[in-house]
Amino acid sequence: MHFSKVVSFLLLVMFCGVFLTIEGSMNKSVMTAFFFVLGVIITTFFFFRRERAEHLRSQPVKHSTLFLLGFLIVHFQYYLDYILGFTNEANYKIWYNHFFVIKSFALSIAGLLAFVLGYDMYKYKLSAYVRPRSETQLSTFILQIFSLVFLLLFYASVDPRYLTGHYGNVELSPTAVYAQFGFQVCVFATIIQNSRNTYFNRSNSFLKNYTFRNYIKDQGLFFSGIISIYLLSVMLSGDRGPLMTMALCYISGFLFITKYKVAKLPLFLVFFFGAFFISLLGQVRLMNKNISFTDRIIMAYKGDNTTHGNGDDSISPQTKELAGSVKTVHMAVSYVPDKHNYLFGRFQLQQILGIIPFGTMFKESLFEDNSYKYIGSAQFITWIDQGDSRFYGLGTSCIADFYMDLGLVGVVLGMFLFGYFIRFCELSFYTYDYLSISAHVFSVVYLAFSIYISRSTVLFNLKLCAFIIIVLFFNKYIINKSRIKS
Repeated sequence: MHFSKVVSFLLLVMFCGVFLTIEGSMNKSVMTAFFFVLGVIITTFFFFRRERAEHLRSQPVKHSTLFLLGFLIVHFQYYLDYILGFTNEANYKIWYNHFFVIKSFALSIAGLLAFVLGYDMYKYKLSAYVRPRSETQLSTFILQIFSLVFLLLFYASVDPRYLTGHYGNVELSPTAVYAQFGFQVCVFATIIQNSRNTYFNRSNSFLKNYTFRNYIKDQGLFFSGIISIYLLSVMLSGDRGPLMTMALCYISGFLFITKYKVAKLPLFLVFFFGAFFISLLGQVRLMNKNISFTDRIIMAYKGDNTTHGNGDDSISPQTKELAGSVKTVHMAVSYVPDKHNYLFGRFQLQQILGIIPFGTMFKESLFEDNSYKYIGSAQFITWIDQGDSRFYGLGTSCIADFYMDLGLVGVVLGMFLFGYFIRFCELSFYTYDYLSISAHVFSVVYLAFSIYISRSTVLFNLKLCAFIIIVLFFNKYIINKSRIKS
């Protein structure tokens, strides 16, 4: 076992012990010490870890980097704000209960260490697969047509107010929700199939000179236009999640084909302006809806009449709203198991059952209480805060989700397996010459949602992955059947 793995394991044991024994309110000295350890972990992972896979060296756009970026923001930014004096103990919207903040801090560090350990445990095989000379090209025409159909169905069924900045205030109808999901499935499937068509049927010399302009041309102006129209409407609604996930999904095809290593400075600038724009949309969403969308954009840009939540400053205002999800960890740790027993894997099982036909019916027969609070960890946390008379959802986080199921064991085991899985996705996507359709789908989906996972759950995309795989095989079946007939 390498020295870094030994150190990670010892630190993991130490922070598990800290979580189980530490008590007391928010102590800046203790939190500063925790942050020093956190800094050592991150510095070691990013700057001193030896990367054996050539295509992953100096590659910033990879699953682990983007996930850890989101994880650090969600689970640690507010602790740094507190240490530096940007916020204080009075911020109960974030801390919820002072006596469980340091305990939650230790739990998140333990989860991070488990992730790093699991990531390092996956063994890299230098020549795992050999790229075949060719793979049967499959048209994506049907997939693109279905993308358009689902998009039109979404527009036909969505409340017009949703498209004018009322995201969060206007609920989508069931038809609109399914249409949006269907659109997402078809878009991901199209990008994955198009990239496989190019990668497995072109010479190495062609791929070396392959440009992003070539990539856009191969995707097709029609398909790229559909995505652009959807993202424009999503932006007008105030929903920021699809902007990030669709952008990462779109460029994932180019990265898969070329293994292109994005320069750090342009990537930093894109991230900075992207974070600023997303933060701007967040402020626009909170403004008076009677004001026109363009006026709200101008006011938010000028800083007029914007809502800053609790009024505190932050070391990173652009990511402050994302960082607010740490409150879900504080709520989970303070409530479970003192006031409610662990869920013993129920939330994870329900997400797995979600991909099985009639899985919901099986869930209802498996559990006695199927009320709102047991739908998932996000609903359970909302119930903790608001009881049965809920007004808005609070969301969840990957640490809170694992913790409420199996406590400290759930966090350590869940994050360890997730780190192992993420390493598999990275190597499959960037290094191995061939990957199956299933591995390709999981790699693209988890890259696209890598930043978002920290404020959600690790398994929430299982259903999306399953449907993309089904659609890709169905598309292959239809095309092969038509070829046989002709």
